[in-house]
Parts: sequence; C-alpha cells; structure tokens
Amino acid sequence: MNAHFILPIKVVSELNKAGHEHWRKTANRRKQHRFAAKVMTAGQIKPKWDGQPITVTFTRLIGKGGRKFDSEDNMNSSCKSIRDGVADGLEINDNDPRVTWKYEQVKDVMHGVRVTFTDTKEKDDG
Repeated sequence: MNAHFILPIKVVSELNKAGHEHWRKTANRRKQHRFAAKVMTAGQIKPKWDGQPITVTFTRLIGKGGRKFDSEDNMNSSCKSIRDGVADGLEINDNDPRVTWKYEQVKDVMHGVRVTFTDTKEKDDG
C-alpha cells in the first residue's frame, strides 16, 4: 500500500511557541490537527491497510518565503498531534511496532503536511 494525503494546515514549532501562546489556544490547535488526521486516515487509508508493517512519513510543506527548517526534535513535537490522529484513524497506539514514523521538510508553494504511507515489508526477489 502506497498512499498519501495532504492536510492544509500550518504546522508551528511547538517547542519554540510554548512560552508565547496561551495553553487553550495550543490545545485547540492540537485537537483540530488530530481530528483532521484521524478523519483522513480512517476514510482513505484504514480500508487499504492490511495490518502489515508500514512507514508513515510526515513531510512539512513550508510555503515559499517561509521560515528555515526546524530540527528533528521540533518536527517530532510539531507533528505529535497529527501522529496521534493517524494512529487513531488506523485504530492502533502510536507506539505500535508495525508502524515506523519519519519526519521531513521541504519548500513548497503551500503550507501543510503531506502524510505518506509506504509498505515496509520485504519484497521477494525470487
């Protein structure tokens, strides 16, 4: 199964923003991101997933003229609510050993997060 979807949301660096934003605003944003990821995953990906090992890659799309890339720690924190939503949509825990989580960043024409699902099972060359 190779599939993806794009969440048209602007992901912010949670570690850098923590002291500058009211906790309720942060909680509401995380709740919205988690719900959007859950709905997209449950509707588009879950019916195709056969329970085999997969890699889920979160690619942060930074609009032209956007900020510099974040560190791996910031990406992990920024995408945590989306990761939780994907796990909810797949009806698993986010520490399920069948899923490997990866984080990337690219410059793009829009802001958002592309969530890509890729099979990781070994292919038989025989």
